[in-house]
Amino acid sequence: MKNQKEKQAQPEVDPDELIEPGKPSVDPEQYYKLSGMFEIFKSNGKTIRFTHSLDSMKRQQEEMWSEYLQKYKEEAGKYGNQINDSDIESARIIFIKNEVDLFSGYLTGSSSRNDKIEIQKYLIELKKELEPVTIEKDKPNIKYFSWTGTSAQLTALWQALIHDDYIHPQTDYKAFTAIFSGKQIGSSPLRVTWIKKAQRSKSIAKNAVIALFDILANANKIPMGETINRAKLFKMLEACFCDEAGDPLTFEHSHCKISPISAGTLQQIISLL
Repeated sequence: MKNQKEKQAQPEVDPDELIEPGKPSVDPEQYYKLSGMFEIFKSNGKTIRFTHSLDSMKRQQEEMWSEYLQKYKEEAGKYGNQINDSDIESARIIFIKNEVDLFSGYLTGSSSRNDKIEIQKYLIELKKELEPVTIEKDKPNIKYFSWTGTSAQLTALWQALIHDDYIHPQTDYKAFTAIFSGKQIGSSPLRVTWIKKAQRSKSIAKNAVIALFDILANANKIPMGETINRAKLFKMLEACFCDEAGDPLTFEHSHCKISPISAGTLQQIISLL
């Protein structure tokens, strides 16, 4: 009777815990890959992300970065953009930031003690890779765009972009003209809020931002050299514009494509300056 009471008082034992505390009895990575389910999901546009071990997350990151970079290069090639080291560095930063956001979500939603521990380890490594980026942002080495038109033309551009709902109606004139001051960009730039939405979508029309500066360069309102290096251009634009939530806009080569209608509207705005 005593033994029976002691047995009843013992906590329930998870079978997984008998192998190694907190570790699953079956390796999820091996299970999904050997069963073929991983490729089936991938062929349908869904990638299974493993969270049970740091090694698996790092191994999968390498595979996904290789695929991401290949697609990045192919996307740039579609628009005739050349890829250099700075482009790859920028792409890597975007990739790692996406990983941080994704796995931060997994950490919040996971109910597995083991997975939470392993995800935390992975996030620490990801954030370490971003540390040099933070230091670089504290010491910026890029400048704002250099306006080569007249003051009256810059004022007209500010008014037109507000009128046609490209930038926020309460955009301060000084904040707008600062984008074209040619001065060094500080560590905490005052950004202009871009509100133009993509056609048939509620997302920000980032392609219109790039198109604006390409057209300005073609119209000799800013130096052409400030738009040729796409990686540098993306960094400059990130320092100049934000969304309505105040988050800096980030850009990729896919944003270089714009519809003829949007391009025509911007072309008309600039031709009337």
